[in-house]
Amino acid sequence: MELNLLINDVTMVMRSGVVEI
Repeated sequence: MELNLLINDVTMVMRSGVVEI
């Protein structure tokens, strides 16, 4: 699912501590 991939990407970024849009 594409949505799952998107969520995974967001989680990775959040875990990195870099929230930039």
